[in-house]
Amino acid sequence: MRVTTAAVPDDGLGPIEGEVIALGWWVDPEAGNDPDHIPVGTLYLVVDEGRPRPMWIRQSDLLSVHIEQ
Repeated sequence: MRVTTAAVPDDGLGPIEGEVIALGWWVDPEAGNDPDHIPVGTLYLVVDEGRPRPMWIRQSDLLSVHIEQ
């Protein structure tokens, strides 16, 4: 899955875009106090070839998603 995002780090390289290699969930730091807590957001680990390492991107920052077959 390839994504384009609105996430623009302070590295001067523009928005993050690339292949998604993993999914994750953001959990409220107080979640340990509530056994019925539900994760509050989906994160995508994106490999942008112009950057030295993958970066976690919030679902709300996704602009487009392309699934290549």
